[in-house]
Amino acid sequence: MSKQQEIINQLNDRVNGLEAICLDLLSHHFQSEAQGRIRFDDYRFKNTQEAIDKREAEAKAKQLRENLAVAKSDFRDKANSEYWTLVFLSDKEKKQQLDDIWTTITAEMELPKGAKRPDYQLVELTEDKLIDRRNEINHALDRINTALAKDTIEHSEKSIQDVTLSLEAKLKNDIAKLKVNTKISDSERAERIRNREQDTKIMIRKHLQDCRRRIDASKTTLKQYERLQVELKHVKKALAVLLTK
Repeated sequence: MSKQQEIINQLNDRVNGLEAICLDLLSHHFQSEAQGRIRFDDYRFKNTQEAIDKREAEAKAKQLRENLAVAKSDFRDKANSEYWTLVFLSDKEKKQQLDDIWTTITAEMELPKGAKRPDYQLVELTEDKLIDRRNEINHALDRINTALAKDTIEHSEKSIQDVTLSLEAKLKNDIAKLKVNTKISDSERAERIRNREQDTKIMIRKHLQDCRRRIDASKTTLKQYERLQVELKHVKKALAVLLTK
């Protein structure tokens, strides 16, 4: 007998043994050998590799359908939130913007094969809608303090340089004092210098982060102001067109 046949026989013996145990347990549970055999055959039928593969495929398809439904819902919500950006774009720009939204939403999602971006129709502009939007933009512009944003950027950029120079000068002075201090040992002097250098680096880095955070926030404010101004021009132009009809 070959080694391969010997292994096959051993496996068959184990399978037969397991089947016998399962049949015995099922027959005991149902108090009937016939019922035990029926239930055993049912389990075996439902757990063939083909049956398992089918269940997994159905579960996968269901998950992909759910993913697609979520993606479509998120796409509509995002497109709706960008209505006033989309509505003034050309057809080509609008398509590109919608494609970008869909790509961003579905980038980390697994979808059914061949899934496409859903169509999206913008609600038609009306006089009331344009007037309301014009008022919203004007109110938003009134609340943005561009002078403060510009001053913050200028002050923060200057502060980065001034504070860095000041802290570095203080560090240099402290190190010079430590080097002529005869009351401490060389090892203690080296440790104090090292600690002062580390503390200074931390303070400079923290100040730099704070300043950059203020600069970024102020630049975002100015960009928002510019964007709203551009949108306001589009709104006024569209409103003038409607009022002349």
